[in-house]
Amino acid sequence: MYFIIFVVIVIVAVFGFYQTTVGDRNRITEKISSIGGTLINYEKRGIFSGSPFKIIGRGVRVYKVSYEINGEQKIGWVKIGGLFGPDWKL
Repeated sequence: MYFIIFVVIVIVAVFGFYQTTVGDRNRITEKISSIGGTLINYEKRGIFSGSPFKIIGRGVRVYKVSYEINGEQKIGWVKIGGLFGPDWKL
């Protein structure tokens, strides 16, 4: 019985991690596309990553985003998971 509960918890955890990762990528791609750009790369950053965000709470993910718009490469930041939705610094 405990094994079945353990397996269910592991499956839910893996599914949640996958949904978060794919959802964040889609959200970043949609935002860059909405301003007329193309996503080059994005990477998840830690709390002490030099990001422009002053407060980063529990459950918040910070990404450094590289994108191209009008032939010019730019770098931006996004904080996802906050109470008020994504915070973009593009």
